Amino acid sequence: MNKNLVKKVKSIRFWLMDFLSYIRLYVKGGEGLMVIFLATRIVLGKLEFKDLPEALKAPVKEELEANGVGFLAE
Repeated sequence: MNKNLVKKVKSIRFWLMDFLSYIRLYVKGGEGLMVIFLATRIVLGKLEFKDLPEALKAPVKEELEANGVGFLAE
């Protein structure tokens, strides 16, 4: 198999796992956990604030500000 193809498949797999984790948390009514999960991903640089769903931007921004990294929500 081509090495680039293997990297792309792994990348897609990790993205899909993240997406499914996101869905599981949100569907189960765990908005508080979802906010912490998304804020952590932003702090780690794996997600940008601008890419969040509109409905979650305000609570994630509050979480980031509460932890002293509100500048990441700009």
